[in-house]
Amino acid sequence: ACRLGEPEILLIGIRPCGSEAAPLLLRQVLDGLYARFGPQGCSPGSPILTAGLDVGGVPDLVAVRALDFSLLGRHDISAAAVAALQSFRNFSQLMKRTPAEKHNAWWVPPELGGPTVFLCLRGESLISRFSIFLSREWKLQAATADDVLFVPEISAARQAYSALFASLSCTVFEPSLPVTDLRSTLRFSPYSNAKLLNSGGMRMSESSLFPTRLSLQLTFALLLPPKLDSALYRTLTVCEQNDFTLIAAMVSGGLGESTARALFDQEVEDDHLERCEWAAFSESVGCSANEEADGSEFRCLWLVLARHQAVKRLAQMCGHGDPAVNQEYLHASLRVGRDRVQNGIRCATSAASTEALAMALGQDLAREVSQQASEPWPPPRSLGVEESQRMLECTLVAVAVARDAGLSLARVLRELHSSASEQGLTIVGLHTSDALGAAALSGGASGSATPAA
Repeated sequence: ACRLGEPEILLIGIRPCGSEAAPLLLRQVLDGLYARFGPQGCSPGSPILTAGLDVGGVPDLVAVRALDFSLLGRHDISAAAVAALQSFRNFSQLMKRTPAEKHNAWWVPPELGGPTVFLCLRGESLISRFSIFLSREWKLQAATADDVLFVPEISAARQAYSALFASLSCTVFEPSLPVTDLRSTLRFSPYSNAKLLNSGGMRMSESSLFPTRLSLQLTFALLLPPKLDSALYRTLTVCEQNDFTLIAAMVSGGLGESTARALFDQEVEDDHLERCEWAAFSESVGCSANEEADGSEFRCLWLVLARHQAVKRLAQMCGHGDPAVNQEYLHASLRVGRDRVQNGIRCATSAASTEALAMALGQDLAREVSQQASEPWPPPRSLGVEESQRMLECTLVAVAVARDAGLSLARVLRELHSSASEQGLTIVGLHTSDALGAAALSGGASGSATPAA
């Protein structure tokens, strides 16, 4: 789960150094962590990243515990606790200057006494990020003197958490950022922001912090002109490389006002657009307040994708709303275009926006997927084909992918679109669905379902 973007637990131990020095060292450690991983944190020599370039990247401090092992007898410490303490590694062991098996009972206080302090933090790829920070960047003397240790593996971190923090039911610390901030880890929690706020914050159960099963999540991507064809090929390729499953795809005309508003409000909240840019944005997505306007010329493409932590990962792949900002920070992004209004792709960036888009999209595409006999199909001029000196024809193509073919729907659609473009053909209508993938989301997948386009 952590490999696919699930936030992981980082456990840090601070060696006891006397009762008077312990508070000062704890403050120095917390200051160093906040300076590197906090909302304004950055690595030495690097600029502070904007929200769009650090999606879900700010970790949270969820627990602190101080234990004075001098008050406990040797036999009062369980074998599980000793094994957990032995799993911590210091700077010398990380740099392979000291054997990893050498522990020296680092948690035992000196003659002056003092507690051993443990910190519990939660964030994406946090163990590897802290490992780089400790080995290359952190100049704190206590860190390089082996007084700051951490658990370098997620499996060992789970055992250590069970031994040291299992009695905690919920965190008492405020999140590093509001749950509405694009950089917040909690923004992409499976629970809604309202549930998190009403329940007093994130729960500290071992099953929620160390999930053993992947929970698929839906997200939406909207590909827009003028580079729709190249954007489709690139998006499908990158999504497949990042373990996304294409659930459905559909060509659409201009967006309805409700869908356009839902997208625009999200972009404004994420600081990618300004309120004054509504007119330009609505034009870029084919939305017109004039009901008599002919939208048959406009063509965009909706993708419905599924993956563990799908909303966060797709938002990370899109990056900042302005392609120029992504280029400035050398951030690999799916966005291509001339500015932040016309950037080629829009996507959901929270569970709330995903739900809003699902409802609005259902209304927008209701006519296109309707099977009512009273309405003509296709609608007049729906193909956007005008008369010219060369006679244009339209044909229908149906593709079904056998479930044992070893092909994903995304790959089939990508290759079909590429082959059509090479032959000078334009896909003016598209409706694909993966019944097997959709059933898997609800836990009811059956072996007879077949992706189709």
